[in-house]
Amino acid sequence: MIAATMARCLHMYKSGFQCIDDSIEPTGFCEAHQNILEFEKLQESPWRKVFFRVVALVLLILFLIPFVWTLKGLYMEPPAKAQEVW
Repeated sequence: MIAATMARCLHMYKSGFQCIDDSIEPTGFCEAHQNILEFEKLQESPWRKVFFRVVALVLLILFLIPFVWTLKGLYMEPPAKAQEVW
């Protein structure tokens, strides 16, 4: 008969060995290695939003200028005349 065993804790020590305690089901860590940290949301800064919009505008301009020059060179200029061969 095969006995179902609890999963081991996922914590690895600096020496490379794994913790031998049984893990708690939802987290995978034992009680000694389970740390619950509350996530603190960063405060929204209006300058951060302005900074990202300015960077996005600069990148958009950097990509659009060569694209416009390419389209202008392909479609707006008259076609080149064929060179006459003697």
